[in-house]
Amino acid sequence: MTLEIVPTRAVAFDTWLELWLAYVDGQITPDAPLHAATYECLCAQASLHGIVAIDQGQPCGFAHYYFHPSTWALTQPCYVQDLYVSPAARGRQLGMRLLDEVQTHAAQKGSPVVHWNTRADNLPARALYDRIATASDRVIYLRPVPAGT
Repeated sequence: MTLEIVPTRAVAFDTWLELWLAYVDGQITPDAPLHAATYECLCAQASLHGIVAIDQGQPCGFAHYYFHPSTWALTQPCYVQDLYVSPAARGRQLGMRLLDEVQTHAAQKGSPVVHWNTRADNLPARALYDRIATASDRVIYLRPVPAGT
């Protein structure tokens, strides 16, 4: 296996967008201005960071992450917001390799922890996560903010 992990800026927008749209799978409209803005932020590597897995010359996955302040640590924890491996590339440890790369970057920044969440029904991903990390006892709540308030 020839696997390379590169910064998002190393792949063209259209290449990243194809992976991104497969990941969001209809949750965000295909022509949303958010896509271009997200790609630009990932390429700038200032507030958002992104890496892309390229296997045998084909982009096949990504991780998007950021460092955030914490009242529980003197250094910034690292949050993996998005992790995706294309269906054709699954089962080859690419998710693990992406998480390892994020972990390396987090260690370089002095982060005390890398954390993320996933859907409860994402059993294949959870099988990996249960092997390499400790599940939190926390429950995530979402409360949308109405526009214009």
